[in-house]
Amino acid sequence: MEHGSPQRRTALVVDDDVFVLSAVADMLSEEGYDVHTASNGFSAMRQATELRPDVILLDLVLPERSGPEVLSELRTNAATRDLAVVVVSGHPDGLSDAQIADIDGLVVKPFDERDLLLMVQRAVQHAVGRILRGEIRGQPSHASLLSVVTFLGAPLPRSTRSETTCPASRRHGSDAS
Repeated sequence: MEHGSPQRRTALVVDDDVFVLSAVADMLSEEGYDVHTASNGFSAMRQATELRPDVILLDLVLPERSGPEVLSELRTNAATRDLAVVVVSGHPDGLSDAQIADIDGLVVKPFDERDLLLMVQRAVQHAVGRILRGEIRGQPSHASLLSVVTFLGAPLPRSTRSETTCPASRRHGSDAS
């Protein structure tokens, strides 16, 4: 990726209601997201693992695997634990305090489009900050840090990918030090 080139962000929308799925996908697409959809928990986990989207919008009431089960698996899977998750549900009272601590945003149905889009933006920023602070169940992986740097539009470091220092620190550092 060249410095300054735009990177299209990716979203995974998970809802069993076709109308909500379509409406949210359209909103995010209009905001420049590359949108993928899933209508059940199994498909959501498969796509989350394969795509590693910038944000997942997750309904709680899903067939085959519930939203809380998906959330739990997302947070315990090394490939998905750092992804931004916004719960979009008409039944948010189904979340425990621990699950609330594991999400990056909550939008209650019915929702206002502006509120949803603002929550998505904040959730992505929150997840990026969490990764950079090392708050993801242990220290962030180098791959996670590289994806954050790429997401923020910074050039990739010139050194090898096995480097253990935070590549984001170069963005703000001085070359004359």
